[in-house]
Amino acid sequence: MRFIDPTEVSRRVSSEWKGRARIVTEELATADPDERKEIRMMPTHLPGFPTRAELVRRYGEKSGRSFENFEFYYCFGMFRLAVIAQQIYYRYFHGQTKDKRFGVLIFVVHILERAAVKVIEESKL
Repeated sequence: MRFIDPTEVSRRVSSEWKGRARIVTEELATADPDERKEIRMMPTHLPGFPTRAELVRRYGEKSGRSFENFEFYYCFGMFRLAVIAQQIYYRYFHGQTKDKRFGVLIFVVHILERAAVKVIEESKL
């Protein structure tokens, strides 16, 4: 009987999650043309930029990893970014930082929340 080394399993799972976390982060920055216009910081809606489906397909081809249930990772990524934005906004709101740009982050949180809820409602998971 062969026993599985828990550290090896941990390394594999960690590597898998890091890979998917990276593609989700890139994907969130690469919005399809009609998505998240309010917080778009890159011109990814212009012709020539890959769509979400193209980006996920390319990642699968290059990495050899399947991206079944992408909606789960996509929602998780939006939740993660919303938490980061909310933490920064909290510090601004309570006077722990003075950069006025952080005052709008609460709107980013709400936009990400609405986008995640939409994915959840449309998902077949």
